[in-house]
Amino acid sequence: MGKILARYVHTEPIPGKLFLFDSGVEAFGETLDLQVQNAEEYARGQLSHLVYPHEFVQWKAIFTLGLIWGDSASKVIDLYGYKGIDQSSSDYWKNANPDVTMWVAKTSPGFNGAAWKKEDMASCETSLIILGREAVHRRKTSGLEEYMRSHAYLMDMEPCEQYRVLKI
Repeated sequence: MGKILARYVHTEPIPGKLFLFDSGVEAFGETLDLQVQNAEEYARGQLSHLVYPHEFVQWKAIFTLGLIWGDSASKVIDLYGYKGIDQSSSDYWKNANPDVTMWVAKTSPGFNGAAWKKEDMASCETSLIILGREAVHRRKTSGLEEYMRSHAYLMDMEPCEQYRVLKI
């Protein structure tokens, strides 16, 4: 099973949580501190390109969850947008079964621009575990604000205390 090295929380362009996955983390640097810092900078840069009229923002997600990872040739963010949750009461929030769409940003060496594109839902099993645990956790919260302030326990995938929750 993979390990989450860091958890980030962001508010723009849409509230969300990102998880730095240990798969291919070398793409972000040689030490854990550098990897966490560079992954945060990469995520901040990629998220800044998701502004209106970008198709992702027009899709009207309420919040996002994403995995940051890499391989020998690229840096990647798998971003899952959630919508279709009526926030008028905590009962609706807790019982909602949202629509989820996946978007991917992939940056290869020599290319530093934004390359977001909508993808068919495809994930590794570790991603599915994280998404499932976050779904169970969300259903225990009263609304988006509480959900963004709190976090699912990821068992043996949980990041170390130093990188438990970082703000982007």
